[in-house]
Parts: sequence; structure tokens; C-alpha cells
Amino acid sequence: FGRLKSSFGKCDRRLVVMRFDLVALHGVILQTLAETTTKPNIVWFLTDDQDQLLGGSFPVGESGATPMPKTKRLMQDGGATATNWYIHTPICSPSRSELLTGRYFHNIKQVGGQGWGMHVNYSKVNPNTFGRTLKEEGGYTTGLFGKYLNEMPDTVPPGWDAWLANGGGSYIAPAFQTKGIRGLPDGQVHFDSDPANYTTAIVGNRSIAWIKEVAKTGKPFLAYIAPKAAHEPFNPAPWYRDHWDPSWPAREPITKNWNVSLESRKGHHGNIA
Repeated sequence: FGRLKSSFGKCDRRLVVMRFDLVALHGVILQTLAETTTKPNIVWFLTDDQDQLLGGSFPVGESGATPMPKTKRLMQDGGATATNWYIHTPICSPSRSELLTGRYFHNIKQVGGQGWGMHVNYSKVNPNTFGRTLKEEGGYTTGLFGKYLNEMPDTVPPGWDAWLANGGGSYIAPAFQTKGIRGLPDGQVHFDSDPANYTTAIVGNRSIAWIKEVAKTGKPFLAYIAPKAAHEPFNPAPWYRDHWDPSWPAREPITKNWNVSLESRKGHHGNIA
């Protein structure tokens, strides 16, 4: 999360750390909860635009180089990888909406709408998240921290006890819609341009503080943590701006599509080489 002064520490319940990119299967979640006597705590990380070629997602490529060696040690080396995982709509807000609801895109789409909404019918998403399912049917305390969806609701959707969310916002001086965050008023909070207010650090520190607090209650919890990074404009934290890890290659890998011509892309969608 950047410059953090705290860590997760120990929790009374089993901690399950996940980093997924698409559909949360609600039925599987509820079946798992029904079959276990102790409900696991869930910390769900969702990241954005991590580059596979440059080692920004896991497992990393043949070079072994990655801009996130700490995360690699924790998640790739110390965790599990889903090797048979398929993404239905691998782009932005549709993908996030499918993850939150467990629904394929044709079940939550609409014709028209704002361009940045990407044809998602958000009235089918906001009241139907797996966070609400876990809270109302599983007895979980729930918190969402970071990027929610491209179109933010006017009020906090049902099912979330803690809410520090935006549609992505700015890396520096970000604004968030808030509810139930200790030290912050409910409503809207706009942080100033102090370098310490880098958006990932805010999301990280606030989520960790919340986890430490709710872990003491004896109830299972869900922490959904979704920093803006590494979405464009790809601004690093100020304390990493000039950092260079010795494990990184002198230059980025060059594949056959590196110098792809305009002619070869003729007739292709602008986002697809």
C-alpha cells in the first residue's frame, strides 16, 4: 500500500487473502460458510491494469522481474494461483460489476447511458453485491475501501458497514464517499495535496485500521480493498517516484507487437492491437 506504518497483526479468526479479477460466486461462498463451523475472515484485493508483460501481475514471466517484489513474496510465493480462471468481460467497470454481483454481463447490461458507465445498469449492481449477501445472510461485518465502480451511487449501497469509496479519483488529493470510517465524517471527504495523502496509502492505512478494530469483535469480516493503482495516468507514490529495484531489467521486454503498425491494426478496435 506504499508507506504504511502498521501491519495486519493477528486476528482471532482464520484470515483468507484473495486477489481476484472477476466473478464472485455467491452460491459457492454461502455453501462454504454453511459447511464450516468457523466463518473465515475475508480480505479481498482487487487491482487494476497490472501489466503481465512487465511482471505487474502474477505469476510473473520468465524474467522473474516484477515492480512488486513484496507483493510477489506474499501472494505468489506464499499463496495459491487460480490457473483455470476465465474473465467474462475483461474491461473496467463491467468486470467490477460482474465481480460484485456474480452475474454475467448480459444480466446487468443496459443500452445507452454515460460513456464511462460502459453500458452497465448500475441499478442491478448496487443492491446486489456479495458484500450484502455476506452481511445479511452470513452475519459478516463488511467494509469497502477504494475504487468501487465508474458511476458512483448517490448514497452508500446496502450491505456495507464501512465505506471509503470513489470511482477511481485522483492519485493525489483524492475525494471519497464515506460511511462508518473512524475519524472521518459520513458523506464526502476531500483530502488535500499532502504527499502522505497518496490514494493507495489512504486506502491501505484506513482499511488496516478498520480490520484491526473489527477483528476484536469476534464477528467474521469482509474487507474489500481496491486501490486505483496501477490505472492510468500511472502516477507512483511520491516516495517511489525515483525508485529503481536492482532486480529490474535495463529496459522493458520487446515483443513482436512492440512496433505494431497502423496498417496492421486497420479495422481493429482502438483498445485492441
